[in-house]
Amino acid sequence: MLMSKCFLKIMKKRSSLFLLLACPVITTAQAPALAEWGSPFRPTRMKLAWAATNALPEKLVVYKVKPFFFSESVISNVMRLGPFSKEDSTRLPSEINDRAASFYLKRASGASLTISPALGLIRFSNERARAASFKDAEGVPTEAQAVALAEQLLPQLGIDRPEFVHSNGSRGLKYISRKREGGGGDPQTKKLVKKPLSWEIAFTREKDGIEFAGRGRNGGVTAIFGNHASLAGLEVSWRNLEPVVSPKVASRSRLTQWIQEGRFVMAPGPATELDDFNRPSKIEIHRMTIYYLGPERDKAADYIVPFLTLDGTGEFDGKALPITLNGPVCESD
Repeated sequence: MLMSKCFLKIMKKRSSLFLLLACPVITTAQAPALAEWGSPFRPTRMKLAWAATNALPEKLVVYKVKPFFFSESVISNVMRLGPFSKEDSTRLPSEINDRAASFYLKRASGASLTISPALGLIRFSNERARAASFKDAEGVPTEAQAVALAEQLLPQLGIDRPEFVHSNGSRGLKYISRKREGGGGDPQTKKLVKKPLSWEIAFTREKDGIEFAGRGRNGGVTAIFGNHASLAGLEVSWRNLEPVVSPKVASRSRLTQWIQEGRFVMAPGPATELDDFNRPSKIEIHRMTIYYLGPERDKAADYIVPFLTLDGTGEFDGKALPITLNGPVCESD
């Protein structure tokens, strides 16, 4: 069954929710899935107000995914991370379905490297560089140091800085950080103390000024630094994209209709913890944001499609709660 221009179809399969955003010549099997992005939102007798002042573009672009063949220099750079050689080449992990992919394993250290053109994927792992416990942590970089180290990797990966999301009003790259900590007893104070075991830094890809959803998992670069600022992990998710269609963006009146019809889902939050979050008396939309939905690193997809996130406030039995709705953004005509 062929889908018409960029619309959203909600379907349930084995108790999992899939939102399929698609466009001409894209079948339900080809369209990437918006999984775990929310629960079906089917409002009844709800008022909806638009307080958002930011405007949406008139049209968007849907991209076809093609293999991304990393250059010889990039492959040489990541091979040095092990370092790896042809003798380290071995059978691919079962989750990588790509005949052109390569997998290298250093059996002595456990370090591994995956390169997959079909997935636009580079994955390096060296868990020995990351402390397993509080006592083993030594020389772990600060957050600022980890960000600087991650930025230094980008030229070696052949990716230009303008292709990432930048901080508002800044030339610096926007990043997401995550600290992994370990706890132990201080021998002097006898109190429990914590210290970092590693820092994870993620840079998110953008296209046409639109951010890829997923905090780097669906498009971007993630680096992990452990003991003595050594690289413990690196993941590059970078698909080769070819524009195929430019569908029209829906008007606010059409978006209102789609919300009332139950074509949006509500992201996890205070409202979804209610017994019935489908019965707000009113929703006020404060901000509209378009994202590109790319497949997760290990997953194949034929197309990259846009979707819309609406942030606002819902009134539930007289109580105002923050809400986020995710759904379609393109007209079907």
